Amino acid sequence: MALKPVSNVSWDRKGSEFFRPTSREYAEAAEKQVKIFGLIMEITTRKLEEAMSAHGYPAIDVLIKGPRRNWAEAEMRTKSQVDELLKEYGPDSSEKIRVGNHVLRFVRGENPQERLCFQCHQPGHFRNQCPELQPKPTIGQAVRGQVGHEVAPSNTDAVTVTNSEVAMRMMKNMVTQIVDERTSRLEEKLDRNMQSLAVRVDANEVQQHEVSRKMNTLAESFQQTITAAVQSAVQAAVAQVMQQGQQELQRTEPDFQRGFPSHQ
Repeated sequence: MALKPVSNVSWDRKGSEFFRPTSREYAEAAEKQVKIFGLIMEITTRKLEEAMSAHGYPAIDVLIKGPRRNWAEAEMRTKSQVDELLKEYGPDSSEKIRVGNHVLRFVRGENPQERLCFQCHQPGHFRNQCPELQPKPTIGQAVRGQVGHEVAPSNTDAVTVTNSEVAMRMMKNMVTQIVDERTSRLEEKLDRNMQSLAVRVDANEVQQHEVSRKMNTLAESFQQTITAAVQSAVQAAVAQVMQQGQQELQRTEPDFQRGFPSHQ
């Protein structure tokens, strides 16, 4: 037994209105809708609206859906605007609309059969069910398939397969979320370490500048001290020489006077 969501009931975004559209109203509204896949938790409705408006396709309303918030539904103004958007940025186009580094994949919203597989670009299935990605049968399986006859799977088998696919998707989403969280933590830690290193480098540069300034001050002070000491020593030596010269003159002056008597 599998529970399926009600598909013919719509809720207003504010939650204040409840209505059941007719098939015609549903078809007319669906013609102007596109579905956006490839979302992550960081992509918000505002970022989607800004990205679409930046490429010339403003949406009337964008609503992120899914238990993992990994896809969204956008309502355009006209069906021709939807056609132009898919022609320019659809699965068959090389041009893509991005939010940051994440590519947004646009498909039509009204007919599930028109949702193209992102692996083989064929309608009718998603990428996880693409025949190109299914394992090839072995020789024994091929022989048994040719000899035997096909048995249609029962409802129990279909429910089991569906539950297994849901479990695999949930596990993949959990692993992706864990990897994203750890990557974000590592990036934050790296940023903090880089900022701390930059602060240390700045502090070392300031310290080196202060040491250089002190060394220059000491060198200037030492040079002034040496200059003053040399000047003092020179002055002392000159004074001593002059004193010795005066003493020598005083000793030799009487002898000089005796050698030259005065005339009376």
